Amino acid sequence: MNNLVRRIIVATIVGLLCGVWNHYNMVMLGGTQVPLAITISMIGSFGIIGFTIGISILKIKWIWHGALIGIIGNLPASLPLTLLGDIRPFLIISLLGMFYGVIIELFTTVIFRLKR
Repeated sequence: MNNLVRRIIVATIVGLLCGVWNHYNMVMLGGTQVPLAITISMIGSFGIIGFTIGISILKIKWIWHGALIGIIGNLPASLPLTLLGDIRPFLIISLLGMFYGVIIELFTTVIFRLKR
């Protein structure tokens, strides 16, 4: 298995795990009941962010790469929240997207040493 395939697999798995962790924090720490469809959507969107990080060929530093893909990948979840009239949920979800994008990239590029 070549480096690109391993990178895609690791980034996608780490993305899915970040989605599970995000869901766990939302339910256990926030005390929020989350419908199954939203749970699947949340975990899946982090998996897609991981997959996108894995296949991306952008030639920028890994930390900025993860933050950029994370914020772009979370736009479908964060942009509709601006319709509520409050910018804070948008900013929180965007920052979380950046954070988890950096975490995915950290594991993929630095810990597992799977370069682009």
